[in-house]
Amino acid sequence: MEQQSGRGPSGVREAKERRECGGKPEKSSRKPQDKSGKAVVSFRLRESGSRQIQKHTFEKNRSAAEDRNCRMINDVRPAGYLQIHCSTRPAFMLERKRRRFMEDKATAKMDTMPVGRLLGSMALPMMLSMLGQALYNVVDTLYVSRIPDAGEMAITALTLAFPIQMVIMALGVGTGVGVNALVARLLGMGKRREASNAAGNALFVSLLYFLGLFFFGLFGARAFILSQTQNGQIAEMGIVYTRIISVYSLGTLGYMCLEKITVATGRTKITMMTQIAGALTNIILDPILIYGWIGFPAMGVRGAAIATVVGQFVSLIMLGVLYLRKDPILAIHLTDFKPRREILAPLCHVGLPAIAMQILVPIMSYSMNRILAMISEAAVTAYGIYYKLQNFIFMPAYGLNNASIPIISYSYGAGHKDRIHTCIRWALIDVTLIMAAGVVLLEGFPSPIVSLFAVTADTAGICVMALRLISWGFFFAGVNIILQGVCQALGQGTCSLFISLMRFIIVPLPMAFLLSKIAQAQIYVWLSIPAGEALGALLALFLTLSWYAREPHEERARQGTIVRTY
Repeated sequence: MEQQSGRGPSGVREAKERRECGGKPEKSSRKPQDKSGKAVVSFRLRESGSRQIQKHTFEKNRSAAEDRNCRMINDVRPAGYLQIHCSTRPAFMLERKRRRFMEDKATAKMDTMPVGRLLGSMALPMMLSMLGQALYNVVDTLYVSRIPDAGEMAITALTLAFPIQMVIMALGVGTGVGVNALVARLLGMGKRREASNAAGNALFVSLLYFLGLFFFGLFGARAFILSQTQNGQIAEMGIVYTRIISVYSLGTLGYMCLEKITVATGRTKITMMTQIAGALTNIILDPILIYGWIGFPAMGVRGAAIATVVGQFVSLIMLGVLYLRKDPILAIHLTDFKPRREILAPLCHVGLPAIAMQILVPIMSYSMNRILAMISEAAVTAYGIYYKLQNFIFMPAYGLNNASIPIISYSYGAGHKDRIHTCIRWALIDVTLIMAAGVVLLEGFPSPIVSLFAVTADTAGICVMALRLISWGFFFAGVNIILQGVCQALGQGTCSLFISLMRFIIVPLPMAFLLSKIAQAQIYVWLSIPAGEALGALLALFLTLSWYAREPHEERARQGTIVRTY
């Protein structure tokens, strides 16, 4: 705990606090701590017609603090830290001191904990959280595939609606990545007030995105689905699903933004708990609403959409409550929601390229749907099943990416070059192991996995072939995911965008279109996806090494600047 000083920033701040509490600073000098580790702070209050408090003694450690020279009027007991017995005004001031100390303690691990252990402690909850997120789509697809007489059409409808789900995810993830990197960097510089402003502005931007999606769901869902299919029954199911997830997208957008704010402060266990709670809610509600169990009407695809948005709102509400109750490092106030140019500029500098990068995924998905529709509806259904399974494998890698971004950003802001290198090395090793497990799973057991979905034999055969051809590109995808996170953490959002263009647009779409036009080569359309990942990985390595050669980031970190893209 800080000792009182009449000079310097801390002394000025404490004197201001005393004036706010009605107190008068007492002339004093710095005193060393006594043998018990106690720090003594002296101050004097004006007579307010009741009592005069002269001295308070409290401890830095987690034992009880004593108030030796005053009566007990209020009992303020911050859990697990100290106990104060004093009147309301000095209690408020000492609570401010306690909060500052807890903030320093919470961010200390980003500076001192070994990088491998820090990455593991942050990544594991994030991986579980992202797996919970992947469960939404996989569980929906599993349940709707068993709708009587309409299972395969329902899977196709969800596949056609999937690009809009990815757009919602792109807006949430992009904004979250921007605020994650910015907040972590500002905390690394010790600028907590600016970090709170950044968090509030990011939540405001998420609200604007929700308004746009709300109107799209009402007026644009039908045109979007009809542009991909002429089958009336599939189109109606797709329109219903798209409309519901768009109109009620606030749960997803709000949660993803607040999740990244929480992760930037190093508190990943909270996000893991809330994400899993939402996924479990979805798993429980899906069969009830889809098939009409325990007295509910059978709603089919509509029920799957409702279960999804309810699960997302459960996650958002739980995270909001836990964030506020767990002594947040960033105290977000209503004034922080006011747009500030100096905050939005760096937020957009990283966030907009991240959004553009994420938007490329639904663009690719939409385009592949149209290309595969020229071959057969079974190919579209197989692509939808593959993509849900791919997401389930990739989500742990994205969790590792999300954990590494705040570590790298914080180390960059604090000027710790060696910790940046160590974090990148560990992240690449871990993601390679994750992708190797995915390749073994899909190459060794594709038929049992596909059999979980109630599809025809022709569709199952196409899906098995797709899994075996595409899975070898997972190793390159892992490198892309980590190095794109490195670019975002260091403020190089445009580099990450170039990598995504190579992965999702420049290589796979022209290649898939050309192969789909050649009758003998249609079965190899799936090779366009790993080809894009391989060339994207080469570009990612080149851009990352080029940036390291050109940017002396120790000097930039000391100056507190945000690196411009090249």
